[in-house]
Amino acid sequence: MLRRGWRPVLVWLLLGLLGGAVVFVTAPRTYAATASVLVTDTGASQTTAVGERTTGGDVNLDTEAQLLKSADVVDRVLDAVGDSFDASTISTHVTVQVPANTTVLDITFTANSPERAQRGAEAFATAYLANRKETARESLAHLASSYETQLQAAQREQVQLRTELDNERGGDLAPGLQARLQTVSARIATLAEGLVTSQSTVVTPGRVINQPILPTHPASPNRTVLLGSGAALGLLAGLGISMYRERTRPRLDDEDDVQRELRVPGLCEVRGSATGLVPLVATPQSPQSLSFGQLRRRLDLLHDDQSAVRRIVVAPVSSDAAALHTAFNLAWQYAHAGVAARLVIDGGDPPPGITMRAVGEGTRLLRGHYQANGVLRTAATLEVFDLGGQAESATRVPEPENGVIVVCLRQTSPLVELVTSPGDVAVLLVQRRRDRAPAARQALKTLTAGGAIHVVGVVLHDPYPPATRWTSTVAPASENPGDEPDPIAADPPAPGADPEESRDPEDAEPGVPATAGNAVPVHDPDRDARPSPLWSPAALAGRHTMASRAIHRGWARNRSQPS
Repeated sequence: MLRRGWRPVLVWLLLGLLGGAVVFVTAPRTYAATASVLVTDTGASQTTAVGERTTGGDVNLDTEAQLLKSADVVDRVLDAVGDSFDASTISTHVTVQVPANTTVLDITFTANSPERAQRGAEAFATAYLANRKETARESLAHLASSYETQLQAAQREQVQLRTELDNERGGDLAPGLQARLQTVSARIATLAEGLVTSQSTVVTPGRVINQPILPTHPASPNRTVLLGSGAALGLLAGLGISMYRERTRPRLDDEDDVQRELRVPGLCEVRGSATGLVPLVATPQSPQSLSFGQLRRRLDLLHDDQSAVRRIVVAPVSSDAAALHTAFNLAWQYAHAGVAARLVIDGGDPPPGITMRAVGEGTRLLRGHYQANGVLRTAATLEVFDLGGQAESATRVPEPENGVIVVCLRQTSPLVELVTSPGDVAVLLVQRRRDRAPAARQALKTLTAGGAIHVVGVVLHDPYPPATRWTSTVAPASENPGDEPDPIAADPPAPGADPEESRDPEDAEPGVPATAGNAVPVHDPDRDARPSPLWSPAALAGRHTMASRAIHRGWARNRSQPS
């Protein structure tokens, strides 16, 4: 899934990064300043550290952290800063943290400017210490007042007991009064000591150990967090979309995909040329020629009766041009080996380098011949027939004796039942990295709907340029004066004759070679979106007429000369 769906993953990853960058740029800046306050004992008890929190007799930092946001502290802060902050929301700008095993409060204040953040943190630290000092003093004053009240009562009780003891001197109550008097005297000493301690205690609420520093960088938004979050969300979205596409519309990139999704074997893989050109006929010993040879051998193994005429249907999923390229090279493989081969195409532009002529008058069936020269010369002449999109043209195609008929159908051809018969085999052509399994399944269903054709496998073809476009243009029935049938179009050339060698070089169209090695550019997505002037229907029709007339004049001159 990652290998085939990396494009949406990459796109969504970039979109996530872009979204994070947009949020970072547009989000309001927030600055933070921190003041550290050491909280000390006010004198009433000692402080101890337990676990991750600092607790003690009179000091509990969890409580102190909550008291820092109390109304008393906030009122002191507002008195210090004036109207710089909103009284209803100022407490939401301050946060308190207690470092583990310490008696320190880290007071952080956030604002929309560095100066306001520094001023707010300083104001809260000062107000907290002042409020704590005042609270401690009030507590000590209350304690001293309580000691003084109790001391006065104990002293009055002591005077009363001494009076009673003097009156009972030598009596039975004297021992009890003496014991009570000693107890009261001890309590008076304790109260007096407590009173002296409470009145002499120096209140130490704490101190600011780290003054807030003017921040130079905003605390939020955090660029790393936003970009990382955006990238993570984009990556998840890309993976999800790729997984969804792979589950619902899987692509067919190799033979394993074909076997898994279509339940039919892969016959061969046709790779693109390293030079960036796709010739009409693959040069022998080239990777494409080896692929087409492999296709022919596999089809031969599937054919039992070698004496009967074979019909092989090449049907594309989406690319008619790739189907024509495959069908022509498959037929050439048979003709090159000396097998009588015919290529039947269903309307449209003929392969480059072959002149198509009408077979008789009043018919749309066209015929052309291919023999070439050099290493591309065929041992048997390859005949190419164009049905012109008419059903009756299929009955006029002669069948070779012990030969092969390769039928190249268009994607939406209605003639699949007319040009085939029971026992014929079909090859489905799939464009690698473009065609998907649902479309291929639909093409298989269309081919096997009548039950006469057996799909034996799939040819995986690299994306092919849509240079040879199928059209409904039909060549005229005759190009001779007086509308007489052209004898050259009606009769095939004599055995061993090479129609391509008889072409007059001066009459040929500039830039169009006479051999079958005409090449067309490989697929270019940008070019596919706009009409190609070289391979537009109008340009192809003009080239078709010029080439036909040039070859006709050349053949006429050669036939008029003595051998």
